[in-house]
Amino acid sequence: MAEVCSSTRRPGTTKGFAAVAHVRKGEDKWCAVEKNGGEAVYGLFDGHGGSSLASEVARMLPGMIMRGERSVDGLVEAFYQADSEVGAKFATEGSTATIASVNRGPRGASVWLAWVGDSRSISVDVLAKALVWQSSVHHVTNKHELDRVRLQWKLRELAESETGTAYEQLVDRVVLDHQVSSSRTSKKSSDEDTDTSSYGNLPSSGSEDALRDLLTRAKTYEDRLAACDAAHDMGGVVRSQSFVGRRYNFHGTPCGPVVLQSTWRPPDPDSPLVRGASTCVTRALGDWDSSRTLLPHPEVARHDLALADAPVWRRYVIASDGLWDVVSPKKAAKLVAAELEPSDAANALLNTARRIYMKKLDKTKASGTDPFKDDTTILVFDVKLGVSVAVVKSVLPTLPSFPSFGLRSNGSEPKRAAYFHSRSTGHALAEELGEEKDRDPKPHKTPKARRSSLAAFLRSNPSSSATRSASS
Repeated sequence: MAEVCSSTRRPGTTKGFAAVAHVRKGEDKWCAVEKNGGEAVYGLFDGHGGSSLASEVARMLPGMIMRGERSVDGLVEAFYQADSEVGAKFATEGSTATIASVNRGPRGASVWLAWVGDSRSISVDVLAKALVWQSSVHHVTNKHELDRVRLQWKLRELAESETGTAYEQLVDRVVLDHQVSSSRTSKKSSDEDTDTSSYGNLPSSGSEDALRDLLTRAKTYEDRLAACDAAHDMGGVVRSQSFVGRRYNFHGTPCGPVVLQSTWRPPDPDSPLVRGASTCVTRALGDWDSSRTLLPHPEVARHDLALADAPVWRRYVIASDGLWDVVSPKKAAKLVAAELEPSDAANALLNTARRIYMKKLDKTKASGTDPFKDDTTILVFDVKLGVSVAVVKSVLPTLPSFPSFGLRSNGSEPKRAAYFHSRSTGHALAEELGEEKDRDPKPHKTPKARRSSLAAFLRSNPSSSATRSASS
């Protein structure tokens, strides 16, 4: 079994997989675990508030996935378990998490994807040169996510006002109300030609069982946060309501993007609420000092691929928001479908992002300034069934060096390598870009999470043993 984590910040490749990265803040982490039998787990983790939690999860979660059951419940449970093991230890940090669990066979393959946060995944049919699937993003700009947050708020208010009613009955009531409301206001997706179906999101046609499970787990999660608060001296502040609104500066003036914000109530009832952590993402691992509605509950999608009358060549891309901020899923699909190797596809995306950032770069900046605004990490892996050299030539006739493609004459893939090649075609490029961060290490992107007011309150209260650094 081959296992590589991004602690070295160096790209890696195997046959059918590649990873490249531009390091800006050092908070992106990735992992790849491959077995000779065709089983693999690939993961990407975009940390905020620090990199320790993301690093810990990158080491922990793949093993949980491989040891657990490949099912919706199994993947959801793995995410909650990972969150429970790192949340209290890194209470002021958080991370997105995107996992792809792949099982390859001679005539078929299954790909399970699970994610929280705003790193995005896409699936591309290389033979048809088409984008066939893209994940959603758990961000305040996602209407379905805001619906989910409001439902959780509504459920909490009902639980506080109707203490004599069983929680399960309240969940049933909220789910029914949501389904009735959604049926009245349902609209077609704005991207009808691309599949975005998954378990755990809240489209108008969403599964009642999925929503019921999410809200039930949310109560358990909130109880866990309450226990964590009780175990620490928080200077007398008590976790209060959260809301969605613009970020504020130290003077109380709105100055930032719309975020999910938490508030804390001081001991003095006449004192104003203290602002806690605020995040652009609405789901993540960690962030235990933020909103109670920021859950580690993943969306899950399953893709079953079978070799029937025609060969199958699916290319998956998992990337942090440093890529998706400037490259659309459709553009990314077009780029990667034109490349032979995953390493070439990953570098094509990174180079495209770099060119776009260069165009956006303030002309007053020095010529050596890093154009990227954030860490940008890109993972690419292929699932091929019956893809022979002849098939490749028919799709990509201008690309030479087919022997390096790693295909047998019958179109099957060679035995999975038990190690990672130390270099890839993208190695030198990623190293070159990584060195630039030393010339201008200060990030100039709005942080994904901010922890200022609560930290200031705790620092001003010397009796609190919970005073800690909470800047992002």
